[in-house]
Amino acid sequence: MGREDLLSTEKAQLEVLNRYLPQLLSIEEVTEVVKKKMAELGVSEMRDMGRVMGAVMAEVGSRTDGNTVKNIVSGLLK
Repeated sequence: MGREDLLSTEKAQLEVLNRYLPQLLSIEEVTEVVKKKMAELGVSEMRDMGRVMGAVMAEVGSRTDGNTVKNIVSGLLK
């Protein structure tokens, strides 16, 4: 019933996949990138959210998702 054989196979496959995935940034790291980009672009209003989002996503790429960036940017622009 335990099927430990399947569990060990799945764990081994997961370890192989994790070696090829990009290391994700923490919320704190993403927040620092957002703050830096906002300062570089001189952004302080919600209407400039798209400019910040584009600049941040260009820098972080696949190391975070767009929703995380959006939430951080909108929180900082309130």
